[in-house]
Amino acid sequence: MKKKPSATTQEKNSMRAVPQELVFLQSFPYDNYMTLMRPALVLVGSLLLVFIWQNSEFSKYSIQAVGFLIFIYLLAASRNKWKVSVGGDVGIFVLNTIILLLIFQTGGLTSPLFFLLFFILFGIASVMDPRIVFVAVAGWMILFAPSLSEADTLQNIIRVGSLGLVSPLAYLFGKIFKKQENAQENISEMKERTKDAANTISSDIQEVLEKDKEKLESQEVEKLNEILEETQDLRDESKS
Repeated sequence: MKKKPSATTQEKNSMRAVPQELVFLQSFPYDNYMTLMRPALVLVGSLLLVFIWQNSEFSKYSIQAVGFLIFIYLLAASRNKWKVSVGGDVGIFVLNTIILLLIFQTGGLTSPLFFLLFFILFGIASVMDPRIVFVAVAGWMILFAPSLSEADTLQNIIRVGSLGLVSPLAYLFGKIFKKQENAQENISEMKERTKDAANTISSDIQEVLEKDKEKLESQEVEKLNEILEETQDLRDESKS
């Protein structure tokens, strides 16, 4: 007869399983925050800033505000030894704010700069989580909604609606881009591991040849030398 696990054993096993579940539950919200919530909050903050700015008496100073934002971005980049990238939180915040301010300053929905939003959309999909494009489009639509009745209403609706039509394409583009980027990273990691393994094997064989060459037969020495040549080939392939 097999002994059934005692109650204390079951309790210990359950206690061991709990920390692993807690680790997953703790890491999931953090990962979700870093990849989705944080960039979304940055983008929403930029949209709120533009909305408040355009509905205040400071809207006539938009050009000066653009210059100030560019200065802040360059200052942050120089303080961080130019590690601040366009794909970072600061870069997306500044770029989105600058483009929107320039669009409102040059005619709003009829601005010749309106098309830049499409480029920003694909840029967001490539450097951030692709789902952020829907946050961006929703925010832009809300931001431009009060301007729909200005001038040609139908043309304005078409312009704003085109952002929604393009957003799925930008999302798919971002997904494909991320897959290719991850695949390239995996290839680089595999090459690095291959190189490390080849170096380890090569150093071990050289050590054996130096210490025990006299004890080895000629055929064994020849085989070890062949292995050394193969490890060199592996190192050369990992560099390409």
